[in-house]
Amino acid sequence: MPIICFFGPDGSGKTSLARELASTLSKKGCRVRISWMRGTHTLAFILSRVLREFDTFKRCNSRMISIPTKMALAWRFIELISLMPVLLVRFIIPNLLGFWIVGERYIPDFVVWVAIIINDDNYMSRPESKILLCLARKTAVNIYVTADVNKLNERSSEDTSFLTSQQRFYRILAETLKAYEVNTTHRSVERSFQEVDSFIRLKQKI
Repeated sequence: MPIICFFGPDGSGKTSLARELASTLSKKGCRVRISWMRGTHTLAFILSRVLREFDTFKRCNSRMISIPTKMALAWRFIELISLMPVLLVRFIIPNLLGFWIVGERYIPDFVVWVAIIINDDNYMSRPESKILLCLARKTAVNIYVTADVNKLNERSSEDTSFLTSQQRFYRILAETLKAYEVNTTHRSVERSFQEVDSFIRLKQKI
């Protein structure tokens, strides 16, 4: 069964579109799972909860930590091994069991998250990122969901500089993956989903 994934900055509308798609597919009789991944899962999550107590690792975004350059390589490894169980349990196994997987966040979101945590503009060219992005290219449909920074800020209440940084990374990934782009700035969820639904029907012939 296909894996259909949405990715994009906070507040762009990924979750709403993923839920609409899952509902539509379920009504057609498809077995559907909504799944997501980001950075800092399992082991990395536990370590981040400890590290955020220290000023060295704090940042304006309360959900993220800031990794010093000298620790970047080790943290990249920790993030990668922490991701594997999530990828297996939330995406690969359900897909093999015959579920349509609707990802409201997927590998591109993981890559952006780690790039920001370790403050590495070149993270997307690192070996592990290249391997993960090759896997992301195997996804049936990749949809990049975005909006103007002001609208993202309004919807998510995240720091503007953080959202701008997210968008910069996501734009590069969208071009790399040749993802279909949906801009939700001046659109309702219903209008945005109509566009998404039409594109998926065309790609998957459903």
